[in-house]
Amino acid sequence: MLIAKHRQLGGTALVAALALSAPGRAFGQAAYFSFQGNLSTLGAKEDFGINLARSVTNAETLKFQTYSRNGGTNAAGEVIAANASGIDSVLELFDGANASRGNNDDQSASPVIRDSLLSWAALQSLGTPLNPSPLPSGAYRLNLSASNNNATGPWTTDLVGPADALSLSSATASGSSSISSLKFGTTGAGANVATLNTAGALNIGGTLTIGNTGNGTMNVTGGATIVSGATNVNAGGFLTISGGTFVAQSDVVLNGGKLTAIGNSTFSLAAGKTVTAYNSAQVNFGASYDINNGCQYSLQSGASLATVAILSIGTLGNGLLTVDGVGTTLTVGTGSTSANCDIGANTGGGSLFVTNHGAAMINTPGVAIGASLGAAQGTVTVNSSGTVNLNNLLIGSQSAGTGTLTIIGAGSAVTQSGASTVTVGAPPGATGTGTINVQTSGVFSSGTGAIAVQKTGAIVIGGGTFNANGEINLDGGKLTFFETVDEMIEAYYAL
Repeated sequence: MLIAKHRQLGGTALVAALALSAPGRAFGQAAYFSFQGNLSTLGAKEDFGINLARSVTNAETLKFQTYSRNGGTNAAGEVIAANASGIDSVLELFDGANASRGNNDDQSASPVIRDSLLSWAALQSLGTPLNPSPLPSGAYRLNLSASNNNATGPWTTDLVGPADALSLSSATASGSSSISSLKFGTTGAGANVATLNTAGALNIGGTLTIGNTGNGTMNVTGGATIVSGATNVNAGGFLTISGGTFVAQSDVVLNGGKLTAIGNSTFSLAAGKTVTAYNSAQVNFGASYDINNGCQYSLQSGASLATVAILSIGTLGNGLLTVDGVGTTLTVGTGSTSANCDIGANTGGGSLFVTNHGAAMINTPGVAIGASLGAAQGTVTVNSSGTVNLNNLLIGSQSAGTGTLTIIGAGSAVTQSGASTVTVGAPPGATGTGTINVQTSGVFSSGTGAIAVQKTGAIVIGGGTFNANGEINLDGGKLTFFETVDEMIEAYYAL
């Protein structure tokens, strides 16, 4: 597989490889790779490095097509409107020796269609069709330009071919050409996967869709991939970051897809943006991960999030994680780690909601909720039959910070393992405060270690159950029982 790696001044360079692996030939299955972009300077071009893993005959689909001027529906199913400002495109294919293997300027002279279609002779009426047939395996270069290099404007390009043959090794700009949208996947029956490997700089000014239809995989192995618009990973889609950085500057939606960041890699979500995972989507981080700066993660309908090391929520600015629905899970610390999971630390605000039969398993040595030296706020709410399993628990136990754990509703439970301990509130002289609320048939079951309720701490039981499996030490703190939540509310307003 060829991997290109360079950036040209005055333009952008896409370092990519679209590899389509297959256990055997699947002539009915095609892979497509749909770009949209813009030429901003005269003479700008875009080159796509193509590799054929095997020879392709004119009995198979192999075509390269644009929709910039006259419009149409591209391979990704997008309707491209006719646009008088779109470039009058030219496509030409070169082999590894830089010999031309076909070219096309206009699709048709009557009626005039200024877009290009480069394919076999049966489909192409003007220019030089692809040749020879079969087109041998090997490396090729597809060049996109404006006719006579005398125009700027929007461009679109489709690359479509047999799913067991076609790969894209690069897309490189000459002059000022930019990519505004990228969607790829497969059509037809078969298990082949359209795979995009990026090893260098890739900037997408709009939407990225992986597995737009069928199967698609994007592997980020180095450099920086920056997506300004939404990132969509559909069922059959995989986004794997094993090196370099993936920067999502807008929301990320995993509709049954999978996001994995492993090794020496970074997944960065811009401030205030959201990752939504549903329909059994998976999010996996091979190290620690922080949800900060106003970012939110929403796991729904059987989705899962797992980290090998710690997960921190709201340690720098605010962060929110919701685990919602039957089969929806959070698993923290699947590997060995000595650090606690922080929910609200420093001056941040962190919130974890586990609800509607969602489940969280936190395997780190401890969970610190609002246990901070700064004015942090941490909140964990478990309701509607949500469950959380964890080890040591520290709630508002430092010199500052406020932590609250609330368990409410039948089937809702927080359970500690082994000899785990509980520390609620801070010692004398500190301003941190901590509270455990167990309400309306909710259940808290402690470990066999000590339960320390310090001066600024409180355990409030209002119609729920607190199973103390270790000794309770009220070191200036409060342990309060109410038969019902209404009774608890009445007592609060009577203060």
